[in-house]
This record gives sequence, C-alpha cells and structure tokens, in this order.
Amino acid sequence: MPKKSGAPSSPRRHKAPADLTLPIQRRHTTDVIFMLLLVLSWIGMTVILAISIPKSNVDTILHPVDSLGNVCGITTGFEDLPYMAYADTAGNGVCVNECWTGASVTEAELRNTSPVPSPSSVLICKSDANLSLSIAALITTSSCLPLYNSFLALNRCLPTSPYDLLQLTSSIIGQPTPTSNTISSAYSVAEKFVSDIYVSVPIILGVGLGGSVVLSYLWIFGLRTGLVGVLTWVTLIGLPILLAVTGYSCYYLSGRTGDSEYIVEEWQQTAFLVTAIVLWVAAGLAVLLIIGIRKRVKLAVKTTRTAARALIDIPSMILLPFIQLIAFVIFLVVWGIYVGVVASTGEMTDDTIVLYNRTVDYTYYEYSDLAKQSFWFLLFCLLWTAQWMVCMGQITLSVAFSTWYFSVDKSKLPCSGIFSFLGTSLRYHTGTAAFGSLLVAIVQFVRAVLTYIQNRIESLANSPADSLFPYKSTARVLSGCCFCCLWCLEKAIKFINKNAFSQTAIFGSSFCKGCIDAFQLLSRNIVRVFALSFVSELIFVLTKVWVVSLASFGAYYALDSLYGDELYSIYGMCICVAALAWFVADLFTDVLEVGVACILQCFLCDEELYGVAGDHCPRDLMCFFKEVEADSHEEIRNSHYASRNDTDNEDEDDHKQKERRSSRGSQRPPAPVLSASQESEGYGCSVM
Repeated sequence: MPKKSGAPSSPRRHKAPADLTLPIQRRHTTDVIFMLLLVLSWIGMTVILAISIPKSNVDTILHPVDSLGNVCGITTGFEDLPYMAYADTAGNGVCVNECWTGASVTEAELRNTSPVPSPSSVLICKSDANLSLSIAALITTSSCLPLYNSFLALNRCLPTSPYDLLQLTSSIIGQPTPTSNTISSAYSVAEKFVSDIYVSVPIILGVGLGGSVVLSYLWIFGLRTGLVGVLTWVTLIGLPILLAVTGYSCYYLSGRTGDSEYIVEEWQQTAFLVTAIVLWVAAGLAVLLIIGIRKRVKLAVKTTRTAARALIDIPSMILLPFIQLIAFVIFLVVWGIYVGVVASTGEMTDDTIVLYNRTVDYTYYEYSDLAKQSFWFLLFCLLWTAQWMVCMGQITLSVAFSTWYFSVDKSKLPCSGIFSFLGTSLRYHTGTAAFGSLLVAIVQFVRAVLTYIQNRIESLANSPADSLFPYKSTARVLSGCCFCCLWCLEKAIKFINKNAFSQTAIFGSSFCKGCIDAFQLLSRNIVRVFALSFVSELIFVLTKVWVVSLASFGAYYALDSLYGDELYSIYGMCICVAALAWFVADLFTDVLEVGVACILQCFLCDEELYGVAGDHCPRDLMCFFKEVEADSHEEIRNSHYASRNDTDNEDEDDHKQKERRSSRGSQRPPAPVLSASQESEGYGCSVM
C-alpha cells in the first residue's frame, strides 16, 4: 500500500483502534493496586496512632519541661506555673507563673548583692539550686542565670537581648567576654524585619501576590503572539555571538594583540589563549547546532504558543496548584498530629553536660523505640502522599490540555473545566498517580536515610582510630556521590512520570504502558524534544525574571511613597515581594511546563495516527503539518531513488516508481479547510 500524503517523516509506530476518537471518551480505572497500597499506608498510619495513644503523654510535647522533668502547668504542684524561664545556657529552666518583663539586672547589682536574698530579685534559679552559694558560684555551676527581660513565645520566656545576657554571665564568672555582637545584631535585624512586615503587609500581598498573578497572565497573553519566536531566535542568534565576543576578549587579554597588563606569567597567557580557542569552537558548534535544529525550533515555538493559548482558554487551570497546596496543608496538619502523638510516647531521662568546665545534671525527653521506628514509616507516607498530589495535578492538567487539543470547537470548553478534569482524574487515574509517585517517594526516602547515616558518621568526630568509621572523609565522598546519583535518578523519574501521564491523559493507558509509549514516541522525535526543552526552559526563566523584576520595582516605588518613613529597610520588603512573585511565577510555569509536554505529545500522536491536520488542530500547529507533508514527500522520493540504485533492473524500478508517485497523487487528500470560527480566530500560518 502506498504511503498516504502528509505522513510523518518517521515510520508510524502508534497504533490505535479504527474507531478511536480523541479526546478519549471511554476511560477505565488504571493501576488500582497502587492506589490501594497508598490507602493501606494511610490505614497503617492510623494503626500506629491507635497503638501510640495509650502510651502517649502529649503534655510533654505541648508544654515545656523544667530541669527536673516537671511539666510546667501540668505536673502536680506546678499547675499555676505554666511557663518556663531559662536558668542556664544549655536550655534548662524552671517553671514560673509569668515572664519577667522589667529591666534586666546589671553587673553592679549582682556584685553588690550578697548573700542572695531571693531567687526572684536578681537571679532565675533552678528548683534544686543551693542559694547559700555566692552569685558567681551559682552562675558557674549553671544553677542560675541573671534576671533578664523576656517575652513569651511557645510558653517559654525568651530573653529580649540574648547577647547582653551572655556577656553579663561571662563577666560574672570570669570567662572571656564575647567580642562579637552577632547574636545581638541578628536579633535586632529580625525584630526590625518583623516590624517592617507588619507595616507593609498590604503592599506585600497586593503586589507580591495579586500583582504577580496579573503580570503572569499578561506574560501568557504575550506568549500567544510572536513574542515566543522573537525571544527564542534572539537568544539562539545571540548565543554564538556572545561566545565569539567572549573568546575575542580572552584572546585580547592573552596579549597576542599587544601588551596586556593582566598577564604576569606565561601560563596565564596560555590559559587565556586556550580559553579563547575553546569559546570560538563552542561558538562554531552552536552555529551548526542552530542550523541543524532550526526546523524543530519552529515546532517548539508553536507548541509553546499553543500551550499558552490553552491556558488562556481554560484559565481555571491555574487554580489547580492552589488546590494542591491547600490539600497538602490539610494532610500536613493531620500528619503533624499523628507525629506529635507518636513522639509523646517517650519518657524523661537524666543526663549530664559540661558547662564552664563543670558537670551539670539535667533532664531531657527521649523518644521511645516505637516513636523512632514509626517515624520512618510516617516519613515515607508523607513523601508518598505529597508526590501523589503532585502527580494528580500533572494528570489533571494533561487531561485538560489533551481535551483542549483534540476539541474541534475549543470555545465550548468551560472556563471552570479544570474541576471536571480533576473529577475525571480522581475517578480513573488515581492509581497511575500513586504508581508514579511511589517511585519518586522511594528515591526521596533513600536520600533521607543516607542523610541520617551521614549525620551519624559526622557525630563520630572523637571516635578512636580503630572505630568502625575511622575514615570520615571517605564516607563524605561516598555519600556525596550517592546523593548526586539519587538526585539524577529522581529527576529522570519525574521526567518519565510527566510524559507517561500525558499518554494516560490522551489514551487512558496505565502507567507502564504510558511509559513505554511515551519513551518510544519521544525517542523517535528526540531532536524535536531537545529543541522544545531548550525553548520552553528559556521561556520559563524569562517568565520568572519578568514577573519578579516588575513586581519588585512596583513594590519598591509603592513602599517608598506610602511607608518610606516607617520602614527600616525597603529592600528587605522588596525581597519578600520578589519571593512571593517567584512563587506565583513558578506556579504558572509549572502549569505551562505540563502543557508544553502534553501538547507536544498530542501533536506527535496526531501526526503518527492520522498524518493530516484535522479540524481540531490548533492554529499554531496546523501549518506545521504542511511542512511535515512536504518533508515526507521529499523523503519518500529520496528513499525510492536510493532503492533504485540497489536493484538489478533500474529501468523497471523507475517505471514502478513513477506509477507509485502517480498513485499517491491520485489518493492525496484535500488540504484542511478552515472553519468560519477558525478563520475568525486568526488560524493561519505564522513565520515564528
């Protein structure tokens, strides 16, 4: 059978039933077993909670514990003492009924007071402190601290000036006085920062959140035009020029064009010269690469524009990351309650610590074996659930983008359609999301275990030479290599997940089949994928730079005009706005990233299954089918000419070749006809 006109340049590998209609209407539940495993993990969390409740003492977690193990506000006899004031520099304290908010005691008052009249007058002492000792002895033995001005936080009395307290304590006991005021400076900066936040909250939220959303939408609107093409080609052309100019600068600095004041030794001249040659070679390779992928860049540009158009047509897609964030916060609160109950199954333990060359007894809270073992399981559940929510978002967005791509009348898709697509994903593809997220969670869990092992090795700083871990440097190198490999593996799995979910959204396939189909499809179009990755990453970076820069500048002028005299530092608030703007821009680019990957797969599947642009094809990609058709004809011609040279009877093959071309010409389908709605929307070929 002759090959139909408009077929892709690569052989058709995608197979589908003859009655297949896209977007797919009849879906089936995929990978149910993995969703059941995820549900079982949640049940396991609840079982651990049920086992821990009878053994738990949540009060030890919610309330402070003094140096003798008494729970402030809970233990019998301490019901009226709900707060804890610190009585030594190791963090041990005593239960009190209120925090001291008066002036801190001075060194003169401490030296002129003898004997100690009362613990509350000049000192904060532990319950078992021997007040018959001198003030210096009490402080030296870590039984007391000078009375300090404090504020209440988490039922603890924190000093308002930690550095002054540390300096006073060192002076009384005759220890070297700290010369750096790092603690005091950091505390002062933090206090001013919080004050600025309180004053400028309207600008931070208005510009950093609301303004960033508006700027992101404006940028997406701009991507629908030729902005993507202009930015892409300017960057591509500017890259080799930049490399060449930088190479000439290194050549100039090498002194080959004259004396250079930067050259002191001969090796420096050689280094500049070698760098110049390397940059020039890189510039030449960049030019060849650009020439080689120029046609693929067109597809990448059109795909990015198409994804931006889909995001504008279904604006509710941008709400999905916020829905995911709310769901994760809710789960995190529940998970925190589970962890708190399990952690409270421990008990108070006595131990010693050396302070000021003296051994000090204190009591601390030690987790039980149940808590230590359960923590790893709870951590894995947290990682798996968090990744499952991310994967559900990717599947939902892929369903939305693929439905938009294969819809003939895209104006009929509701603006709030993302909720319908979310329902579809939750009904049919939660198991696929659980499968993909499980792979990522396993890698992240292994990284967490390696981090724990690395910290344990680091804690053996004073281990003897014959210890099991005498070679800490080697352990650091090995753990670093493992972390690097696991990071790469995690990135690879996330890339596979994203493309597999696109196949799931398009055809309703399971995770494994989606992985295989996506890998084969992308491997047959590897150059296109490379070009798309370059263009999309460029657009994502520029999006973040655009949003963050404009939001920061707008916040600066708004803060300067409205609160200029009330703020300690406008730049600190601008940094807060920039962080919020980056977060918003990152949400937009995350959605757009899924859209670009899904739209590309939709186009490639459309190309391999049908070969001719149908009425559903978006305007930015419709013209590309014509280019594919022309390339296909040229490739067929070349392949037939090559096969003719390999046959023994060239005349007979030439005659057959003409008959095949004539047959193809008679079977060629008519060119796609644009509907009135498509023409009114501007469907047509663009140069970018």
